[in-house]
Amino acid sequence: MLNPNDNPLYNAYGDGLNDDTAYLQAAHDRLPSSGGTIYLPNKKFKYTKLNITKPNVSITGEGILYEGTIIIGDAHVIKDLHFKIHGITFEFNSIENGKNAIELRNVRRGKIFNCTFKNADKVIYTHPIGVFQHTSRIMIYDNIMDGAGYILYIDRPEGYNDYSVGDFHFINNQCYGGVKYGHIYGLGVDGFICALNSFFFPSHRDASQYKKENIYIDFGNHININSNNLYEAGTEAIWLNRIQNPNINGNNIAWCGQRIPSSGIKISKGNQTGDEFVFGSISGNNIVFPTASGIELSDNVSHMSLGANTVRSAGHSQYYYGSIPLSSVPHFGINTSSKTKGNVIIGNNTDDNINNIQGSNVQNTNLDINKNVIETKISLTLTQNISTLDTRGINRIHFAQTLPTTITNLN
Repeated sequence: MLNPNDNPLYNAYGDGLNDDTAYLQAAHDRLPSSGGTIYLPNKKFKYTKLNITKPNVSITGEGILYEGTIIIGDAHVIKDLHFKIHGITFEFNSIENGKNAIELRNVRRGKIFNCTFKNADKVIYTHPIGVFQHTSRIMIYDNIMDGAGYILYIDRPEGYNDYSVGDFHFINNQCYGGVKYGHIYGLGVDGFICALNSFFFPSHRDASQYKKENIYIDFGNHININSNNLYEAGTEAIWLNRIQNPNINGNNIAWCGQRIPSSGIKISKGNQTGDEFVFGSISGNNIVFPTASGIELSDNVSHMSLGANTVRSAGHSQYYYGSIPLSSVPHFGINTSSKTKGNVIIGNNTDDNINNIQGSNVQNTNLDINKNVIETKISLTLTQNISTLDTRGINRIHFAQTLPTTITNLN
């Protein structure tokens, strides 16, 4: 660490008006090649960018970094930098395209924790570099994100079908209601733990025409999404596309699909190559008021275990402000397409919803992946008046309503 008397930042303007970019970069460049600590005194540093290329650099202090971006890593060479960014505030005047708080490129091993972020376009952004796991082993935890376009955005080049990043941990972060587009958006993710976070979108009363998923990942492997609160998504709360080995357990999901009818949890398009053998679990999730289904498996999604999930009031309209009539959209507690295969679906509580379990699924405790069996022993109690009931996959129905109902597909 620089001696406080030699710290260039003590001579910076620090008024939030004049440009302190040169002072910030000098604080980094004057560190020894082995690294050190950049301490931000209690000032507001307006800057454009700060490049971190030395290993073992820690940025901390009471100061505010204003209207600029910390860029960590090398444009061409992957490096283990062992960086730390902690305890500081990143602030932008408003959410504007390209004004990101932290950008990662070709960097491995780092921590971002105990920071506060306000109004970044992307709080943490990984560059679209066409190199396998160019950024990996990053821990992001105990931060407060208050306003952003996206919280974590993992990018990749157009047409690049491989893992851009690996082994990200996103844990115990508070992501408040000012998020405009999405909380986590990942393209090509190998190894991801997302746990104990709170994700809020603006209220349905604001009728945002921009908000999408709380969590969206395309092309992923070993994705773990556990014990999060996910609220007020414009589309799905969790959507995993072209995925393998996902585990989605113990999450609270409420009021999703406000802008476009959508399910609470959606898995689609099989594994990374579109084939079967997805393998994973969806268990112990509590899903209330999705505008489509609680849990949706489509395309070639296979060999998933669904158990002990609770879905209440699928297709509910109270928090919906979109233009597509909800009456035109199917909604079920659990909805699997005819192309799904070998999924174990057992012990879920979908009290007031019909389940639509299609495909070659298995409902027993011992799964042989070569079986081609469907055994959907579902009992349904109808307590609300509905005009039409599709009875596919339902063994027993108890009617407790007064208006006429048309029954279809009764065998």
